Amino acid sequence: MRARQRILVTGLCLAVTTLGASAVAQEKGRYGEPAPRLQETELPEAVATESAPPKHDSAHEQTIAVNVRVGHGGQGDASLANLPVLLQAARARGPFETSAPKPEFELTAVTGQDGVARFDAVPESIINRGLRVHALVNYAGISFASAPVTPSRSTAVDVKVYDKGHDPSGITVSTLRMIVEPWEDYLVFTQFWTLSVQGDHALDVSLLADPKFERGLPIALPTKAKGIHVSGAGQSDIVNSIVYWKGVLVPNQPVTVQVRYSMSAKSTEFVFEQVMDYPTQNVEIIAPLQTQYKKVPRLDRLEMFAPGFTVGAGAGLAGLRSDMEFLTASGKSVAAGQKFTFALHGLPFEQPIGPWLALAMGAAGAMFVFGYGRREHKRLRTSEAAGVALDALTQERDLLFDQLADLERQRLAEEIAPANYESDSWLLRERIALLLKKIQDVEAAA
Repeated sequence: MRARQRILVTGLCLAVTTLGASAVAQEKGRYGEPAPRLQETELPEAVATESAPPKHDSAHEQTIAVNVRVGHGGQGDASLANLPVLLQAARARGPFETSAPKPEFELTAVTGQDGVARFDAVPESIINRGLRVHALVNYAGISFASAPVTPSRSTAVDVKVYDKGHDPSGITVSTLRMIVEPWEDYLVFTQFWTLSVQGDHALDVSLLADPKFERGLPIALPTKAKGIHVSGAGQSDIVNSIVYWKGVLVPNQPVTVQVRYSMSAKSTEFVFEQVMDYPTQNVEIIAPLQTQYKKVPRLDRLEMFAPGFTVGAGAGLAGLRSDMEFLTASGKSVAAGQKFTFALHGLPFEQPIGPWLALAMGAAGAMFVFGYGRREHKRLRTSEAAGVALDALTQERDLLFDQLADLERQRLAEEIAPANYESDSWLLRERIALLLKKIQDVEAAA
């Protein structure tokens, strides 16, 4: 009976080991280079169990030591002792991945009085499998991560922690990488926003007092963007063409958010522009020449014009797949409040000539109506102006006739000297003659 149990246990161990080896996944990005294939090294038993952290038996496997050194990145002086530290090992992160790969294993420890957490039972097999280790530390309610480190037999991992801040002026976009692809009557844009913050404090966007960040960190897209979808770290809300992102920004710890949307395109030419709300260190534009558009699987006539960018064409550019060809534009920095622009020529959107003919005929008709209406309006305005002038001249003429009649009354009543009568009468009659001539001219013009 005991011999039978030994056989069952041995078979179960072999099955678990085989399952662990086959669970190693190979990430293949859509445009990025495939991740290197991991060696079929025998895994610890716990790797086959996803629900619980692995437990390594140092008596059966060689181990290495990893020390995680926690330090203040800013002006903080709080004690760094007794902080929980999580050590993880995972494959390398792909260029188009917005979140960290799932860890292959993890271990926990706490920092000592010197701020160092010591891990003495890390399996040596992670070196041969090409995994990288990184550490996570919780400080002041915020999780801080180290950069991934290639392990060796004696590895040190540094993690900087920061106190919370409330000044959003240090928010920057390290890189905005954008892929442009045609699909039916649309252009599909996939943007990778790498957000970071400059300074000595970490920012929890949801706690900023500025009303601008009431909903989150606003990321303004073109107003014609449709079908907006957001993925990656943090949480996001979408209002019209604005993405509001909520999360924590830590100095030297960039966060990547993927935003995908489409814009209508019905011509062989398309001009794109976008205003950046934050200082942007580098904008990259990528247009694959091979497409998933069945009608036009390849864009042989595509050209890109991007002022201020360095434009290139070829296979494997910007760390992309070497078996695909791309048009790329990079090296453009944009100040806050400024915009960047680029144009694509030779898109597979041929517009029929019928609508253009209808548009031309409509425009010609509109021009005719506009010209005729303008002429009639000018004529009417001229007639109206002449009428107003004629009324004014007539009133002045009548007033002068009244003054002349009153002057005659004064002469008959001998209320005015003969010399004064002669001079005043001559002046009035001269003005009346001029007015009558002007009235005649105005009537003839009208």
